[in-house]
Amino acid sequence: MKAALLVEPTDRTRHRVQKGRQLVPGTDPRVDTLLNMVMSLTSEVAVLRGASRARMSA
Repeated sequence: MKAALLVEPTDRTRHRVQKGRQLVPGTDPRVDTLLNMVMSLTSEVAVLRGASRARMSA
């Protein structure tokens, strides 16, 4: 057998991680408005890039 297979793990304790409360989207309307604006601009840029690529390939 290889020597690496014979090595036993020394730390057998289990660690618990406390995650805390998860933030729920929609708690601040200003953040929602900003996120909507960013997503709208992202989709517009994607459409414009797709249109420009379609014109270049045609």
